[in-house]
Amino acid sequence: MAGNIRAWLVGLALALAAERCLAVRDAAWISSLGRTPESAQASADAGNGNFGTERSFPRGLKPTFAGYVNVSHDGSSIYYAYYESSSRCGEDVGEAPIVLWLQGGPGCASTFGGHYELGPWSVESDLGVTRNPGAWNRIFALLLVDQPVGSGYSVAANGSASIPTDELGMAGHLYAALQGFFARHRELQERPLIITGESYAGKYVPSIAHYILQVTDQQPDARAAQEGGAAQGPDAPEQEPGAAAAALVLAALERASATPKPAATQAASTATSTAASTAQPPALRALRALPRGLPKPLFRLSGLAVGNGLTDPRAQTQTLAAAAFYAGLLPPALRDEVAGRAAVVVNLIDEGQWVAAHTEREALRAFITNATGIATMFDTRRTEEYDPTKAVDRFLNLPEVKEMMRARPDVVYASCSDAVRKAMSGDVMRSVKALFPDILRRLPVLLYQGQYDILDGVASVTSWVSALAWDEAAEFNQQKGALWYLGGDDDATVRAARLCKRPQPRAPDQGHVPAGWRRSHGRLTHAVVYRAGHMVPHDQPLAAQQLLEDWVLTALD
Repeated sequence: MAGNIRAWLVGLALALAAERCLAVRDAAWISSLGRTPESAQASADAGNGNFGTERSFPRGLKPTFAGYVNVSHDGSSIYYAYYESSSRCGEDVGEAPIVLWLQGGPGCASTFGGHYELGPWSVESDLGVTRNPGAWNRIFALLLVDQPVGSGYSVAANGSASIPTDELGMAGHLYAALQGFFARHRELQERPLIITGESYAGKYVPSIAHYILQVTDQQPDARAAQEGGAAQGPDAPEQEPGAAAAALVLAALERASATPKPAATQAASTATSTAASTAQPPALRALRALPRGLPKPLFRLSGLAVGNGLTDPRAQTQTLAAAAFYAGLLPPALRDEVAGRAAVVVNLIDEGQWVAAHTEREALRAFITNATGIATMFDTRRTEEYDPTKAVDRFLNLPEVKEMMRARPDVVYASCSDAVRKAMSGDVMRSVKALFPDILRRLPVLLYQGQYDILDGVASVTSWVSALAWDEAAEFNQQKGALWYLGGDDDATVRAARLCKRPQPRAPDQGHVPAGWRRSHGRLTHAVVYRAGHMVPHDQPLAAQQLLEDWVLTALD
């Protein structure tokens, strides 16, 4: 595997040298979308979502593949958009990793991040699009999945009744969607899959990863899934491969839901008590209700990365007073008041009053924002929220854009769904920290935060990471860490050549500006990105891109 990756990297560097793929925000092509509507007809095969001839859209704006996978017997479906590596330069991408991006919320769509943070093109306030120099599909492929159902372009067939209410339900739907996608595109199955996300994806990412690890450890009762999702039984009707693979997951979930549970296990599936949601292992505690008999993954899970994540709300809520105080935003008296309000939230968590705890935490956020006068706790420098004009929502609701994205025309796109947020309100304050010891035994993990986020930033994430009981915790906590530096040349050819050699970060005497600080031990890396807030890929696109690329290629070596 390592040899294949090295060979791919060498080929990548040569291809980049020949084509000089863009890595700077050059004089951007500005689309006329929303100002002079044009036809954007794109032929697509109903089965696989392949697009035909490009017309009015710039190269790379259209997904390589896009479509829906049914994830529920009620007809609910999850939307995906896949962007192949832009650096293939006409060559076979071979072993190029695939990066799955999950947005937070709960209820925010990954297609928002794909058009505001890390996709190949960024939507501007006038609905033009500008090439993104920090695109995450520069040398990797990028997979966007709008989930849970009801988010973005995805469909909750029966409204709120179709939306999962916890991490186990979310993971079941997402696993079905991934199985459907990779069955539909078998040529991608052997490429490493890196699951990444931001904010509330600090719960999504470890939850789906842990779910996948458990399924991998099970003996599947549907071997046909390994062959691309063949229908069950000799007399079963033929199905499109993606639908068939997802159906195998749904069948296992349905069998599990029909099986009577002992009274002791009929409580909420992600955690039955405060102890279960906050305690350290035994292993497999937080998702112990995972159904048996799920088909084996059709993909190769190879690592996780989370930016500014909410993972352990109990510990993270207790950092808010200090984070605001040491950012120079609160006097001592107000700091103490914030700490007192945070203690109320913690008490509600300890009592298992999940919805009340969430309500109090939201009230605490509003109090801090009003008391300090900042626009958002996500970035203390900002004078307005991220995407204040809702440009991404307006852009992705344009009929010609929906057609280009192969989204259902009847879906009203919203970057964040109120219905999903409400449905999952009882899940928000539950911890998934207990999943990480299992994960770190098997997979590399990157946790990164923007410097100016005082909600889910450095202090917040460090609070639970420092208390995490995993095999190499003592050694990790002793690491001093070091500054890391952004490469001095924006040319993609130079970046690719540097990645192939994997040198240490460049020394400051070479004139490069520190991009952040990081420490690493075993399979865990913790990084801080300077001059960034909650949405690191938006605030520091080149630094985020370099951080991800270096970490992935090192982890896969």
